Amino acid sequence: MSMRLRKLQQSGLWLTTSALSLAMIGMFFWIATDRQWLAYALVSVGISIMAGASAIGAFKAATGQRTLFITLVGVSGSGKTVFLAVLFHILRWFKTSGMTFVPDGEETTTLITGIITELARRRWPSPTPSGMVFPFRADVRYSSGVHARSFKIFMPDYAGDESEEFLDPGQEQLIHLSPFFKQVVESNAVLLAADGEILAGNDTAAITAHVANLMAAMTRLNNIRKGRNGKIPIPVCLLIMKADVFGEQGVPAKVFGQEYLAPLLEQCHSTCDRFHEFAVSSVGKVYNDGLPPAFLKPRDIVKPLVWILEQLSKLPESVYSYRESSIVIEAPSLDKNPFRERGD
Repeated sequence: MSMRLRKLQQSGLWLTTSALSLAMIGMFFWIATDRQWLAYALVSVGISIMAGASAIGAFKAATGQRTLFITLVGVSGSGKTVFLAVLFHILRWFKTSGMTFVPDGEETTTLITGIITELARRRWPSPTPSGMVFPFRADVRYSSGVHARSFKIFMPDYAGDESEEFLDPGQEQLIHLSPFFKQVVESNAVLLAADGEILAGNDTAAITAHVANLMAAMTRLNNIRKGRNGKIPIPVCLLIMKADVFGEQGVPAKVFGQEYLAPLLEQCHSTCDRFHEFAVSSVGKVYNDGLPPAFLKPRDIVKPLVWILEQLSKLPESVYSYRESSIVIEAPSLDKNPFRERGD
């Protein structure tokens, strides 16, 4: 907490205590004496001070919002940039059970619009350049009855080569100096991205190597974030990206039931306090030409974020109440609400 916010908190506590004391003295004069004018004055002053304390508390809440850092780890080409852009595009219209997301800052808004526009034109966005970090930020507000919460989320998009260093078991000497490593260390949650195209292929060697890299990342994460009970205390998600390659029906069972994923899933469950796996698709079924579809039909990409926020006690359980199968993003109406009934 910054010095400014700490002073505000201390001032608010002092004002609240003073206000309660004045109010109690005022009530004493009201009951025990005839000096009602003095009682009125003391109670009025007490109420005014309490109002000031409330204002300070509101200002502190507005200026001292906590930022949740959520890091996405995955190899180049696994779909991290597209996932984040489509996720934040959808969150602009995400309003359910009193929860709203608002992209934070012009840089984030411009980034989202640029990538979604490219996808809607049936073009994949360029890979994140080495040494660059694309910032995906949002303000999150949740209100239910008398309860209200507000906080920020930051999900940076790093270049694939920086993320791959974290996945490479041979990278031990200089990995601790990289900005990506420091981001993981400071993260409140981690998303581990597995490339569905690799897992759905017939190249056994590529599948084995890919799973081995993911397991190396989990080992490294456990080494740097191990809690008192020997487990990773922060929420961890395994995302099977591009899950549309497995077909429309029974995607989770078909993906997570594969024998080659068993060691990775066993490792995740045994080393994490809070772990969940998700099969996600950022754009829907890709055409035979390998280009994005004209109508983007993402599936289940909001669920991992909502699960993380639930695990961090930022949202109550079961706040997630809509069908992601109703999402359609189409050009040229990119500002149209993507939540609508759709036909596959």
